[in-house]
Amino acid sequence: GINLEVDELPYVLGNKYQLEQVLMNLILNARDAMQRYDTLTIRAFAENDQVIVHVEDTGSGIAAEVIDNIFEPFISTKEHGSGLGLFISYGIIQNHKGEIEVASEVGTGTRFTLTLPTSSVAEH
Repeated sequence: GINLEVDELPYVLGNKYQLEQVLMNLILNARDAMQRYDTLTIRAFAENDQVIVHVEDTGSGIAAEVIDNIFEPFISTKEHGSGLGLFISYGIIQNHKGEIEVASEVGTGTRFTLTLPTSSVAEH
């Protein structure tokens, strides 16, 4: 199943399409790690002039020997993965002056955390 827990959020300044690409990549990765009865939870909230987004699954998790290099190019746990999705996502978040972090436990699941600075400019 999918849980969405999204507060009313302030604006972040950035490229909408690039940020959508990051979220889609994290969601598709979670889907690939999950079995039929697993859960994907997406939480978004504001804290200390930042928007924080958690993309968390109850899937297979990421092994400790892989997780330290998960944002490097050509690192993949998928049979047919390019290993570029998280590398590109990392670059996008860095360009938006944000952070992307991962925590995982094999057999329990994975949580990616995006942190993006808010903008005082209400541009659409």
